[in-house]
Amino acid sequence: MTCSEVIALDVTVQQFKESPGLYNDFIGEVQLYNTEWKIVTYINLETVDNNFKTIENYEQMSVDFYKRYEHKV
Repeated sequence: MTCSEVIALDVTVQQFKESPGLYNDFIGEVQLYNTEWKIVTYINLETVDNNFKTIENYEQMSVDFYKRYEHKV
């Protein structure tokens, strides 16, 4: 890169003789505000409901079976 290709930038260089510690430039003010997130979750329970109905049917069939044959043993 030659000197004729260098673009002038709007910068300044400040050299420190000692470490000043943490250095901050004021750019602007920050506005803080509270944010509340609400998580919405969807779970399809159709399969669970169908399995539960199947278990209820088997339970009722078992109760009916034992009532029908309880005195025959």
